[in-house]
Amino acid sequence: MLLHRFVPRLVASGILLASLPHYLNAQAALQITSPSTGTVVNPGQEVQVIVSAAQPFASVLLVGQSPLGLSQPLAGPPYSSSVTVPAQTNPGPHTLTAAGSMSSGSLVPSAPVVLDVERPDSPVSVRPPIPAVELQVGGGFGIQVVGTYADGSTAYLSKSTLTTYSSQ
Repeated sequence: MLLHRFVPRLVASGILLASLPHYLNAQAALQITSPSTGTVVNPGQEVQVIVSAAQPFASVLLVGQSPLGLSQPLAGPPYSSSVTVPAQTNPGPHTLTAAGSMSSGSLVPSAPVVLDVERPDSPVSVRPPIPAVELQVGGGFGIQVVGTYADGSTAYLSKSTLTTYSSQ
């Protein structure tokens, strides 16, 4: 099946489906109806995903930003599947897109849904992974922030929407 062979290479290479207009039909006929963008989910949680289709597809898959991964073909319509957020997923936004394969072989993406992956507990400490950074005047540098939790586990928090921190 064309979709099942082609999409894993897109996911592995980090290429977004929407950036391949040659392979994709611009008239998206797929929509992820649940969950909605901004839904907060936890690492380890199973999330039910529902996809509506305005036309028939030979196959429909869910394509998640790493580490969410790629689903098996969905049965439908309506298309439905569950996605388990890996337990070690770092907090922050992670996209999920449905991709449908037409009988002609063209791929049709849905608009992406952004899931906000956040731990249910707060970190007990927050630190940068490097002790100090020296910058030239006017220079900038993005710093990853690591949170340590009561259970001893750590996660990068720089993209978390629920954990805030400041520099002094």
